[in-house]
Amino acid sequence: MPMAMRIGSTSKIDEVDRDDFLALAKELDVSPRMVRRLIGEVCEGAGGAASAVASDMEDALGAPLPKLREIEAFAQVQIGRLGRSALGAALPATSGTGA
Repeated sequence: MPMAMRIGSTSKIDEVDRDDFLALAKELDVSPRMVRRLIGEVCEGAGGAASAVASDMEDALGAPLPKLREIEAFAQVQIGRLGRSALGAALPATSGTGA
């Protein structure tokens, strides 16, 4: 499913890469360095939050939620891909505690 707007040259989230973010930065007259830093921060925070939310829900219900973990795993792959492409390097791994 396409996004409501383009980022760089694509409107499909699975296809957004570093060049697309840098093109958007240029279009918005924003520093490419700032864009890379912000994307890294968002990806790192979202990755930790996704894991923490899944753990909190399982703890509250007292049962594993395999479908939620499947969604979390997909989200982690996308977050990692976007973070790495935006930064040009791997992001630090999250501990799964939201920290």
